[in-house]
Amino acid sequence: MPVLSEALAYLSCRIVNQFEGGDHWIILGEVAEMGSVRRREEPLIFFEGNMSVLEGGSPFHPMWDG
Repeated sequence: MPVLSEALAYLSCRIVNQFEGGDHWIILGEVAEMGSVRRREEPLIFFEGNMSVLEGGSPFHPMWDG
């Protein structure tokens, strides 16, 4: 999965469903992998009404854009 070099974190999703939305499609995804590529800065995650930091590592190895 390509990851932008300036990104603090990344998400990899699987497509769960697709819906027609007029002249476009709405894609529903499920998070399969997530991680942080820059260790000097902690990304903030907003989940269930709370701000937190991304915990744990990911076995996924991102591909840099540069």
